[in-house]
Amino acid sequence: MRVKQKTMKKTDKEEEAIFWVKSAGIGTVRRYRKRAKVQKRTLLRIILLINSPYNLWMIKKSNERLKTSTISGKIRC
Repeated sequence: MRVKQKTMKKTDKEEEAIFWVKSAGIGTVRRYRKRAKVQKRTLLRIILLINSPYNLWMIKKSNERLKTSTISGKIRC
């Protein structure tokens, strides 16, 4: 899948995110988001659509990590 132009429709972004989530398999939501350039909420919805127990477990883990890891009041994600 080639990198698309900067002006992507939301649906295209979601498609790309689905591609990244499926191809990467192992990794946190944060890493997917950096690659796909999609909002976290969108990504979580996509991962729920794919809906494997492993992905759900990863979401829970990464959310716990996001709560604990804050730099100068800003949440890293």
